[in-house]
Amino acid sequence: MALARSLAGFLRLTGPWEQAVALHQTAVDCAAAAGDGPGRAAALGDLALVRRLTGDYEGAARNLTEAMDLHHGLGDRRSEARALNDLGAVHGQTGDYPATADAHRRALAIFRELDDGAGAASALNYWGVVQRLRGEYAAAEPHLRESVELFEAAGDRRGRATALNNLGVVLRQAGRFAEAEECMRQALDLAVEVGDQRGSVYIRNALGTVRLLSGAPLEADRLQTEALESARELRDRRGQVYSLNYLGAVRQWTGRWQDAAEAHEEALETARVLGDRRAQGHALCHLAFVHVALGNAPAAAVAAGEALTVATDLGDRRGRARALRAEAAAQVLEGRVERAIRNLTAARELCEEIGDRQGRAALLNDLGEARSALADAAAEGLHHEAATLARDLGSPLEEARALAGLGRYRRSRGETDLAAGMLQRALTLFTRIGAAEQERLAAELNEL
Repeated sequence: MALARSLAGFLRLTGPWEQAVALHQTAVDCAAAAGDGPGRAAALGDLALVRRLTGDYEGAARNLTEAMDLHHGLGDRRSEARALNDLGAVHGQTGDYPATADAHRRALAIFRELDDGAGAASALNYWGVVQRLRGEYAAAEPHLRESVELFEAAGDRRGRATALNNLGVVLRQAGRFAEAEECMRQALDLAVEVGDQRGSVYIRNALGTVRLLSGAPLEADRLQTEALESARELRDRRGQVYSLNYLGAVRQWTGRWQDAAEAHEEALETARVLGDRRAQGHALCHLAFVHVALGNAPAAAVAAGEALTVATDLGDRRGRARALRAEAAAQVLEGRVERAIRNLTAARELCEEIGDRQGRAALLNDLGEARSALADAAAEGLHHEAATLARDLGSPLEEARALAGLGRYRRSRGETDLAAGMLQRALTLFTRIGAAEQERLAAELNEL
């Protein structure tokens, strides 16, 4: 049983994950045959972890529920609470945020009863992440700050680094970039101090995103490249997939479309070797947008369609919304604007269901652009709504897109002075954040 667990741990890093599933199942069966209740519960938790990585969320939830029952029967409340935390994470993968929050609340209550500060910190960290995914930044921030404090009191520097990084992501999504960067740099310093090389990979990914949004694409490229190199040294293929997709996103931002395509294609290939379907869906969505930028509508449609299939199979509502958005971009390129609007509307509804405010802002702009293509006056209201939401979120990219959309709408109505003012404000924002759109917009202003 110990050998199976050790080999499976190695396979979690290198893949293929299906082999890790088989080894963990062997450990579960061995523990059951030996009548080892604690061993079986632990093996079920390990099995659930790998099933979650492969996208088998139903199987993972089933394993964790069984593990929770075993821990409860054995009177091991601490392990029961840990299993609840893991179950909450599984629900979060499918976008079932109410079930996720309930699991983490229950876990937190048990940890507090046990006076387990580190356990409570872990539950608060998980809960804060769920609230972030729902766009509930004001609620997530105090939970994550308390998590940081509890990890510090417990002397758990690795846990504190994780919570600081997650707090930084919340602050970044709330538009507080300077505070976000400070948290992430603290997290990175802690991770390096304790020798957490794998954790450092993901923190660099997050810090690189903040630097990109702050208008420092060169530094963002450096951070994502460092993360990728570290993941390669560790033979951490999952870290490689994430870093490749983040690096590709930087290249998209700066208009290096061929380089972006190479990064996302490598991410897709590595994710397929691992068996990580969620990461495959992310890479496929990125590739769809790259193909659209390069004018290849058929390739974009294929990639978006495959991403949509993955998200649907996994029950991933956030992923489904992204894939519908990518598919719509391909349809607009093909001239099928009304079909694109139907897809964008469906994606917007999904974002509203799960509380994804960032996604909603992007989709409002997409819908505004599509309506403009049909000379529909509704475009103006959509861009105004996107601009208001983007300012509330602190998203300069979507605010710039909204201003550009409004400027183009005014231009189509012959209101040249108003159009020029809005386009100039959009250009200022695009230039500040180093976005590729600045070149196209500068050309439009010159024409005006």
